[in-house]
Amino acid sequence: MNQGQNTYSSKKTIDNGHPPHCQCCGTMERLTFDHIYPKSKGGPDCDSNGQILCRKCNGTKSNLILSLPELREYMFIRKEAQATPWYEPYRLTA
Repeated sequence: MNQGQNTYSSKKTIDNGHPPHCQCCGTMERLTFDHIYPKSKGGPDCDSNGQILCRKCNGTKSNLILSLPELREYMFIRKEAQATPWYEPYRLTA
């Protein structure tokens, strides 16, 4: 296991009565335990400072401090930016 990559199975289950899933995008694959307030910024290593995110969302979030709505918006903006080719604004029209 990579240092700093806590897999979902290595932490206590965050039991909210639903099957485990990424709290950002909803996938049930490659789940990890994410610190809401990052340890690198002084956040505690406790269950109340945790959420379940997939590796993609966790990696994108990195050590940012974002609420779930902010994280979802951040992911949407990044996805939209990646979907638009860099040359699209400069495309010549006939």
